[in-house]
Amino acid sequence: MERTHELYADRLMLVEQEPAVDAVALAELSDLQNPGEPDALAELVELFLSDAGPRVIAAREAIAEGNAEGVAQAAHALLGSCGIFGARPLARICERLQADARSANLTEMPGLLHELEREFARVRIALHNELRKA
Repeated sequence: MERTHELYADRLMLVEQEPAVDAVALAELSDLQNPGEPDALAELVELFLSDAGPRVIAAREAIAEGNAEGVAQAAHALLGSCGIFGARPLARICERLQADARSANLTEMPGLLHELEREFARVRIALHNELRKA
């Protein structure tokens, strides 16, 4: 049990050292903006957050139910959205959740869920901060 906590703490430190979202990816999204059009980045962020929040909830519920397939589906859907903003730490957590779910390894999932929720919060904050700059 102590070893699990040490590994968990190490993973959190690594995730927190890396930015939640990639500045280059955000700049490229901002470059898509056409003059006089609605804010493209704001629309993409709104779409992501409106989709990702329920995916995190679905993962939490699936883990609580011991539903590996549900975890895999939620993690896969969320993983696909992470790339748009370069949310690499969140994507790696989704990949681990998805792999564990596919191998029916449910023992690590509560810790991964905590990481997922924590990292999603970092991504949400980073995206909101980016929109305030614009």
